Amino acid sequence: MTKYTAEIGGSSWSKGPVLEFDSITDARKWAEEFGTTADWCRITDSKGREIASHRRDTSGDGMKWFKASV
Repeated sequence: MTKYTAEIGGSSWSKGPVLEFDSITDARKWAEEFGTTADWCRITDSKGREIASHRRDTSGDGMKWFKASV
């Protein structure tokens, strides 16, 4: 099974935690758990190629995320 690496970041840090996941969905859920601390999540495949980008919608209460672009 392909592993995906998710790295999050935001205004609180330039480079935040990094973790491996079995799916893009799991990586997105993990990023969303950081609430307003994380602003973005970069998801790469096992070869280091960026395959998805997940960004937080900073308007309103800032708790919503845009759908990941793949």
